[in-house]
Amino acid sequence: MTARSTPWDVLKRCEIREGTTCVAWRGAHNTFGRPRVRYHGRKVLVARLVLEFLAGPPPDESSRALHSCDTEWCVNPGHLRWGSQSENTAEMWERSSRATPLCPHGGRKWKCRECKRAYMSTYNRKAKP
Repeated sequence: MTARSTPWDVLKRCEIREGTTCVAWRGAHNTFGRPRVRYHGRKVLVARLVLEFLAGPPPDESSRALHSCDTEWCVNPGHLRWGSQSENTAEMWERSSRATPLCPHGGRKWKCRECKRAYMSTYNRKAKP
């Protein structure tokens, strides 16, 4: 992308995935799998660039582009909004706690003492020759 890139240049590298509302980025990704592009001589995350094009600049310098879909490669403007890192972390924990299955004892699998003890005894048996 050049210094005079427009939102349409970004959209040329996107692909709508069938069966999902996410818009996939087909260009370069950083080491964490997040879409990135060179813009005005700097490497910029595409989600952030899309938000700047459509919603204006971030409210403050610490603002991040948050994904409501939890899909790092998604650049769908409907899934993006400005927010803080603490909001992002809180949403991540909320989503992961909803996704964590309950154990037979009624607790969360990773917090239940009996389930952890059973897992560790199985793990220890496998580790011994």
